[in-house]
Amino acid sequence: MQGPLIRLVWVKGIVLSELMIVFHHCVCDGGAGIVLLKELLQVLDNADAEIGVEKPILSVADIIPPSILNSKRKQFKASLIGKLLTGVLAIVPVKKKE
Repeated sequence: MQGPLIRLVWVKGIVLSELMIVFHHCVCDGGAGIVLLKELLQVLDNADAEIGVEKPILSVADIIPPSILNSKRKQFKASLIGKLLTGVLAIVPVKKKE
């Protein structure tokens, strides 16, 4: 993939300005795009608006609960399911776009 995954363009006019936001689906989906626009509009309407702070994802431990990370049984089960799905995907025929 070439180019930026998100692009903002501000078209400034004398009376009216436009902000265009274009993003790849891997950055956020339509629902997250709506949330992004809502929070952007809140800040534009009130610069002191509280929109929260996002906690950064720095490692796998930030997204997988400790109850799973610390359980050998659950890790084995997840690994087994992953291998099973990989095998199924390898044998299922895929239609190629023409």
